[in-house]
Amino acid sequence: MTASVPVFPDPADEIGQSAALNLVEQVIRSFASASAVYHILGDGGIGKSHLLGVAQRAVQEDHKQRNILRLASGVIDLADTRYQHPLWLMQIVAKRISTLLQNQSEQRGLFNSFDQQVERYIRTQGAHFQSGEGLSSVRDAFLLDYNQIARHYPIVLTIDTFERLDPRIPDVEAYNFRPANRLERWLLDLINDLDNTLTFIAGRIQKRQVLLLTERLGAKLARRLLLQPFTPAETQAYMEARGEQPHDLAWYQRMYEVSGGHPVRLIVALEIARAVQFDPDHLPPSFTQPHPTTTQKLGQDFSATYMKALYEQDQTMARLIEQAVFLRKGLYPSLLQHLAHAGGDESASEEMPALLQRLQAMAFVKHAGDNMLSLHDEIYDMLTQHVSQASIDGWYQHTIEHLEAAIKRLNVEIEREGLTVERLAQLRSYQIHRLYYKLARTPNLSGYQDYCELVYSSILGYDEDFDIQIQDEFARFFDARTVLGKNYRQQLALQGLPWERLVCDEAVRWVFRRIHSYTSESSNRNEEALALADRVAQDFAQVLAEDPLAACSLEVARLEAAGLLWREPEQMAVLRERYTKLTQTLRAITQRPIDSDLPLTTHTQQQARFFLAYALNNWGYLERVRQRLKTAANHYREAISLYKTLGPETTALRATTLNNLAFALKEQGELELALRYAQRVVQIQRTVGHRYREAAAHLTTTNICLDLDNILAAQQHVEHAKLLLQEFPNSRFAALCARTEGELYRWLGWVNYKERSVSEEQFAHALACYQTALSLLGTSGERERIVEIYKGLGCTYRNRGHARFRRHEDGAADMDEARAILAQALVHCPRGLPLQADIMEDIGVTYVYQRRFVEARQQLLQAAQAVPAEYTIGYVPTEATTTPTDEVQQFWLQRAQIDLQLAICALGLEELDEAGDRLLRAFTALYRFSPGAHQQINTFRTVTRDYTAGLRDPARIKKLRHATYLRSQRLQAREAFFELNRIFLQAEEIAELLD
Repeated sequence: MTASVPVFPDPADEIGQSAALNLVEQVIRSFASASAVYHILGDGGIGKSHLLGVAQRAVQEDHKQRNILRLASGVIDLADTRYQHPLWLMQIVAKRISTLLQNQSEQRGLFNSFDQQVERYIRTQGAHFQSGEGLSSVRDAFLLDYNQIARHYPIVLTIDTFERLDPRIPDVEAYNFRPANRLERWLLDLINDLDNTLTFIAGRIQKRQVLLLTERLGAKLARRLLLQPFTPAETQAYMEARGEQPHDLAWYQRMYEVSGGHPVRLIVALEIARAVQFDPDHLPPSFTQPHPTTTQKLGQDFSATYMKALYEQDQTMARLIEQAVFLRKGLYPSLLQHLAHAGGDESASEEMPALLQRLQAMAFVKHAGDNMLSLHDEIYDMLTQHVSQASIDGWYQHTIEHLEAAIKRLNVEIEREGLTVERLAQLRSYQIHRLYYKLARTPNLSGYQDYCELVYSSILGYDEDFDIQIQDEFARFFDARTVLGKNYRQQLALQGLPWERLVCDEAVRWVFRRIHSYTSESSNRNEEALALADRVAQDFAQVLAEDPLAACSLEVARLEAAGLLWREPEQMAVLRERYTKLTQTLRAITQRPIDSDLPLTTHTQQQARFFLAYALNNWGYLERVRQRLKTAANHYREAISLYKTLGPETTALRATTLNNLAFALKEQGELELALRYAQRVVQIQRTVGHRYREAAAHLTTTNICLDLDNILAAQQHVEHAKLLLQEFPNSRFAALCARTEGELYRWLGWVNYKERSVSEEQFAHALACYQTALSLLGTSGERERIVEIYKGLGCTYRNRGHARFRRHEDGAADMDEARAILAQALVHCPRGLPLQADIMEDIGVTYVYQRRFVEARQQLLQAAQAVPAEYTIGYVPTEATTTPTDEVQQFWLQRAQIDLQLAICALGLEELDEAGDRLLRAFTALYRFSPGAHQQINTFRTVTRDYTAGLRDPARIKKLRHATYLRSQRLQAREAFFELNRIFLQAEEIAELLD
């Protein structure tokens, strides 16, 4: 049971009177081995960071005084977004500990195991940083090395700003389904496994995090320290310790009332008082009213006194403080040099290091990272409205330019040298910093649009950690308790975007997060997303009724979830109707005139284009499932064009749609073009760091390579996808990856059928993959995907049985099992899909492999009836029949495959006229499917040649050729006959030479 005790911060090192300092020093002096965690809580600016610094210095002092070596990690501030990545966090700890011990000759290669695992991880997974199973080996190696060191040298670990891992926006908290964020859990579990480590973890008070620490750390949580403001006596002690001239008790009481005992406010009040030389007759207004009403007045008076005096004495430093107020993400040399250069002040670059050193010495400044300074949070609200704002738009613009240039340079490095942990962490930091300044600029709408695009990109990419970081940034602008939050709301309202609409937008985003979340144990996320959408619709009924764009955004989410749940053709018709209505509405919004005086009109058009592109991509998926590939490809192409009109934040979404287009082209038989697109998607997703979507692109590439018979490349891509998807163990693509791996090993089992042990092992692996895919996909919808898995499972048994027959073994049991599973697939298969005819044909092939041609023919004729009549060679529509259409090209392939199998049956039954007719129909239908389907055409050629040569009598083959010629005249199938004629001639030669 942990104890909560009130302790008091002390920003002045000289004061040793507070319980906090005494406790920290006592804990550090007595710390020898048993791990313990101290949780430091308090408001912003109350002294948490200072207390962590005291802990670090206490370690150093104890070493000097008693020669006891403990290793202090240095403060790891999670406000620096680079540290919000598990791999980078482990690396920075390892780096700092290694640096502390580098002068000891016997300590070399302290983190060898960890470094090797990191290198392997980067090499095999592209430096993906998500927490999860994929990092387990790296984490194990880190703990192995770390705990080995900790056995000899106890370690003091200090972590600041823990609340940054859990941004909360109160207005939409009701829709937040995440009990805890992954990085929070990961960090606490890591701390729990550290041996001989004293951990101080500090953060603002968040009830959920308090409970989380208790739950995850258990008995290791030694004490919770709740920091409180100064008492009047401590206020006096602090002032005296800073060397202030003696004052009467009334003066100390006034300073306490003005500051409310808050250290940062007290520091500001002292600077104001010093600026007026502590003259009671000239004190500013803020000294006449007690806290908390004085906060804004303190800022105003600080500007009117201290900043005014500083401008008169040191204009460069005054300007630097003003820049720190508005460039809230932090000051660092390269940025300041860029601003100086942009402002025409070339001499400032030389003075910058000395200026930053002086700035760091000021009591209201703290380190925000290894090489970055920022103001205490409290100072921003005090000064934002009261210091000069004349240059801020220029500062923001130049800072955005500086960050964009940095992003561009980093992307070039990534393209040229590959993605590393450091580069990815730095890229994310640059993106978040750029987003902050775009949000902070007036007008704010372009920044808000960037936020929307970036957060949707992270949601769709299953990048929960980055999504949380982006939310943290935006939560600052949502916070009505701060000046920044109030100003942001007011600015957007003036630009036509009321607060209620923003909250509605964020609530809708939680619906999208529910669809794309895999971290919860629920397997019904799509049903839960629809239920959440209903809540949003009810809670924001008025906003949705008055704003068509808001209503469209919610409908996009609903249709995405519903599209993954559809089970019957009738539902597809309803979904298609809803998509038609939705896209018509969004197109109408994109065509509205833009008013240059109303930024909202531009924003509305951009938002409408974004959701139109998103909707078209999802609609394309539905059409692709129905094998309406031309329509699907058109939707994808339009979506890609729309994304290109938006910002770079949509790059990953555009690449995702390009991957979908590649898959549609693959299904149409356009394999070379599909492969080119898929390979480009792999490159893009790797560059932007979206490993989930990179895995999806690897799967698409795997499937294309399988169709191209490039097995080596297929194996490489599926293995890469498997490694990446270890981070997403419960996702739909993990299921699809298992299914694709099953396809690969089913193929390998067949081609290696002569090597019995190899073949049997590969078939067994394929069966296990399909079973894994079924268990992962479960009942979460996507019925056609479940059918495809059953189909692959059945075909694996069929192919294994065929392989056994070819080795003169008994494969009848496998054929029976194949038919049973394929029959089960038919039960699940929605009516009207080419997949239905495909499964029926697969059942027919099981009989063909057993040379049971009569039963095979009966099954194949049933399969032919499942293909619409208009996909028949020589079909002539009547008034009572439908008009011929080539929309579902896959039906031509189905027709061709069925006719080819019927031709094999006819050959087996020695019905040569029938065989010739079916072969002509098969090749004609195949060319109608796609003249560029080279792999399928080659397969048809091989199968036809082998079965024809199987007649073994050149005279009978000549008879088949003649019958086929005559039939080609009636069917007007000259092209197919020319192809078959060449095949027949080859078959005759084989029969003559090998018989």
